[in-house]
Amino acid sequence: MPKHPIPDAVVAKDHELDARALKTSEALAEHRWHCTLDPNGPQYALKVYAEAVGRSESTIGRFAKGYALFLDRQGDRTSAVNPLSILDAIELARHGAETQVFAEAIAEGAEEPVQRVAHPGQRQRRALIIDQARDRAERRGTDPVDEARDIAKRQKQTREMEAKHRQKEATRHTRRYMDVEALLICAKKALLEAITASNDVEFNSEELELLRDSLKNVQDVLTLLDVRLLGTPDVDWDADLARLIAGM
Repeated sequence: MPKHPIPDAVVAKDHELDARALKTSEALAEHRWHCTLDPNGPQYALKVYAEAVGRSESTIGRFAKGYALFLDRQGDRTSAVNPLSILDAIELARHGAETQVFAEAIAEGAEEPVQRVAHPGQRQRRALIIDQARDRAERRGTDPVDEARDIAKRQKQTREMEAKHRQKEATRHTRRYMDVEALLICAKKALLEAITASNDVEFNSEELELLRDSLKNVQDVLTLLDVRLLGTPDVDWDADLARLIAGM
């Protein structure tokens, strides 16, 4: 049984287009690098090239520097963080060398794409982890980059544990709701059967008094349940429930 209703052909098409988009990004980055930073290229100034193509200088610089980083990383077969995608490299190019190292360590620990961690939207998260890592490293005499990797890993594990706990609580909540609903349906059925059983029966005064007393107990239970569902404060549930049980 498939985990989703999406046809395999649709999934394959998505993967194909995604791979094509990645290749396009790589080709664009290579072109911008070749035209500006490549020693064997025309070496247009970033500002001049950006004005010519109608893009910001920072965007052109990020793509060009990202491709240069991408080339360097491909040539560095000893790097522990290989492979680095072109999109990772483009995002890393926003930052200085030190932040790049931290961003890659955080991405490795969190098992996330480097481009996500290096994105401007992750600035606060990166800063918090880096500050914590530096503090730990100073106290322990360890490498702050290793500490950042470990912090990101532990944060991921904590998020996963919290997600499992929330799922467990949600399942428990749903199960309790279904239990209560089923019990109410049974109670409704029992009361309907009581109505049917009382048809065409002439009860004497003593029997009617006893039945009315039982009916009042049922009504009290329904009132307590209604108040309980509304979450009314200042109600001693245990005492009221014990009183009703004693009166059964």
